[in-house]
Amino acid sequence: MKRELVYLIYILKKQHRLIAFISLAAHNRKGCEIAWKYMQDNWNKTEKIYDEHSRDLIHLVENVPCHFVNEQRANEVRNFYANHPNPIFEGTIGKVLQQINIRQLVLQHHENS
Repeated sequence: MKRELVYLIYILKKQHRLIAFISLAAHNRKGCEIAWKYMQDNWNKTEKIYDEHSRDLIHLVENVPCHFVNEQRANEVRNFYANHPNPIFEGTIGKVLQQINIRQLVLQHHENS
């Protein structure tokens, strides 16, 4: 799956890359892991492709960690963006961390019922 992602990154137009990347992350936990790792490893390139102030980049920040469900992953997201600050992400990162927390609580509720 990782090889296919790299292939898609190079052949697709910018707006189609965004859709493919977010779809990979949303598909399942493994896709989410691959998309998150790729985004971390290629952050500078990703910022250049999408422009550091673009709505497309905000969509990536919002949607890539969509299957994260624990405090460890929330801390990873928090630390990554603390090391790559961008004022336009402040509200978005808060929203992402809140969603991770909600998913964690829902998962715990289902495990306990």
